[in-house]
Amino acid sequence: MKPKISIIIPTYNEENYVEETLKSIREQKFKDYELIVSDCYSEDNTVRIAEKYADKIIFSKTRSTASARNLGASIAKGKYFIFVDADTLLCGDYLEKAYEIFKSEEYIAFSGAFKFSNFSPRYKVTEKAVNFYFMLMSKFNKTIIPGFNFCIFKNVFNEIGGFEDVFIEDANLCTKLNKIGKTGYFTHFYVTTSSRRLEKLGLFGTLDYYCDIRRKWNGTTSFLSRYIKID
Repeated sequence: MKPKISIIIPTYNEENYVEETLKSIREQKFKDYELIVSDCYSEDNTVRIAEKYADKIIFSKTRSTASARNLGASIAKGKYFIFVDADTLLCGDYLEKAYEIFKSEEYIAFSGAFKFSNFSPRYKVTEKAVNFYFMLMSKFNKTIIPGFNFCIFKNVFNEIGGFEDVFIEDANLCTKLNKIGKTGYFTHFYVTTSSRRLEKLGLFGTLDYYCDIRRKWNGTTSFLSRYIKID
């Protein structure tokens, strides 16, 4: 019997994070899923760790997140796809909540909210700002679905051609999805994702990355760009 959901995780040298991610999936109450790890020939213990949890492991010759996700999708059997990054933990009822939204068939793609793994005040400010921005954009049918927490119908994903291997590939895919159907950003379930990008880019750099502040979204200036200036 085919699983209802295919969970696809791209990896490359993620031995410090991937086990906790895979455990958070295996501990879900909802069990009708398959777990696929799409690895870019990791040079550490990522694959050995994944072998303890994954239903399938596949290897991408192209070392890019988009290619790894697409390769995992190519062997997935589920009606619904959920893309999760190797440093991202699912809350206990994540799959239950996501499946209810999928069953409604109201949304072709959607995302849950997120929390950062670091709980310091600086990280909380960024977390709240980005979640608020994502909710706001969703209300205007310009939903931004982060790649670490990306839910989509299999047939829609295949018809649209999957992720392009471009900068901010998840935002690129969202631009296409917002033109063909209803998408959503929900806050009643969530993931906890690593704060390492924030640690590397800093507060405003992270806002820029997630919210696309300096670029245009569907031909319009982003909401946050009116209030935050980045040199």
